[in-house]
Amino acid sequence: MSIQTLQHARLRFDTEEADEQQELDDSLDSTDIESLEPQQILQTSVTVSHYDGRSVPAAIFNRVKSVVAHPLGVDCSIINGPIAATPTHSFLQNCMGSAMSYMWSSVEESTKRAYKTAWDHFGEFCLQFGTNSTLTSVPPTWATFQLESDQRFSFKEAVIMSFMAHLRGNTRVTPLTINNYICGVKFFLFHSGIDVAFLENNPTIIATKRGIANSYRCLTGNKSADSIRLPASVDFIHHLGLNDLSDRSDLRKHCAYASMCFAFCLLARSSEVLYSTTSSHWLKAEHVYFTVISNVGVQLIVLSTDVHQYSLANVLSVQTDIVSAKNDIDGQGHRSTFLKGVLSTSGSTAFDLCEEMYLWSVAGKPRKGDPFFASSLCGLGYEKGFRMTPGYVVKYLRSAASFYKFDPSRFAMHSFRIGGASALASAGIPNYTIQNMGRWKSLAFLRYIRLSTKAYETALEAMTNMGNFNNTSIKLWCSSALIS
Repeated sequence: MSIQTLQHARLRFDTEEADEQQELDDSLDSTDIESLEPQQILQTSVTVSHYDGRSVPAAIFNRVKSVVAHPLGVDCSIINGPIAATPTHSFLQNCMGSAMSYMWSSVEESTKRAYKTAWDHFGEFCLQFGTNSTLTSVPPTWATFQLESDQRFSFKEAVIMSFMAHLRGNTRVTPLTINNYICGVKFFLFHSGIDVAFLENNPTIIATKRGIANSYRCLTGNKSADSIRLPASVDFIHHLGLNDLSDRSDLRKHCAYASMCFAFCLLARSSEVLYSTTSSHWLKAEHVYFTVISNVGVQLIVLSTDVHQYSLANVLSVQTDIVSAKNDIDGQGHRSTFLKGVLSTSGSTAFDLCEEMYLWSVAGKPRKGDPFFASSLCGLGYEKGFRMTPGYVVKYLRSAASFYKFDPSRFAMHSFRIGGASALASAGIPNYTIQNMGRWKSLAFLRYIRLSTKAYETALEAMTNMGNFNNTSIKLWCSSALIS
């Protein structure tokens, strides 16, 4: 495969489309991820004889087991072998094997799971079409059909077009799902060694997508606004803190409430908050630390694992590090600091994030290396500690949605991210601040914003004010348009 082909076949989601992928990941919210097999990370040091006769630690095998298998059966292990004096077959094999593993790791495991669903559907369709998933087998009927129907499309184009038509006409999936499925098919074709340049900016395929979208949009009840993910407001969290999650002696409920506060204030993705076997982005205990004042008046930085030694009165602020967000390609991380005591005098502030993070640290006593939103403590009938799961949090989120007479199915973990961004926008917080807080790389986050009626009221007042933009403004802008 040529370098040019590889360049054409860049299959990573755009960094902002990772949030669209989160919508697919929401389907896993009801799954208790603690029941899944953990990633197996094995590190061994092997001592071998180097080419100059010295015996040195020469190879380290780092293996992260991918949940989704490579389509070619490649063992996705990263192998760093010894540098030999002359080229060897094993050295070449190790380097190429590692390179393919890195390629396979170009998207998150959650994305690969969604892609695998698309690939499975595509495989079933190809059997009906008379070909294989890699499109290397052209059925004899195709040449006849092409002549009889005067087709101008290539075989591969025809398969993809027909697959999209099949998805919409026979399985009744939405245009957005079809687009995601095509991304998945492209990803697996690429990793099967197939040149996918024909899928890049193909006018035929683009036109088919647009036609499907136009047709879908004309149908009754298919407005995106009627099914789009809804934001969680701070009212939800406040209500749960006073009712369903008010019992702080129940560690699971306490943990769920604290994780909601964090997700909302950090505009966090689920993968940045809660433990997952398929990602490494989740918040660890050592990623949360507090600034405290000692008994002798000295400011100290204390990890969440040790802050229980200090009273709340000694806490000044909490700092959190999101060290590997989905679009943090360079691994720079993102640090946020929240002062204690932000509660408004009017009582309109629902909670103090610093205080809630402290209270959970004291109650749950998370251990270094473990998720922050987890507990190793036993009690209240629990035989062992727990890791907070999206399913448990969403259960209570939807309970609050039902209390406020909303359709609970339209709320998921991503609702906290949408809700936090919407709250900031409605308060008039600048876009660059929202962008930074939500770790977006561009202004693509604007499509998530759901403005309040107060924001529209302010905008309408500005638009209808005759002093803001009037005929004089137009004359000054374009005097050449005036008629003498």
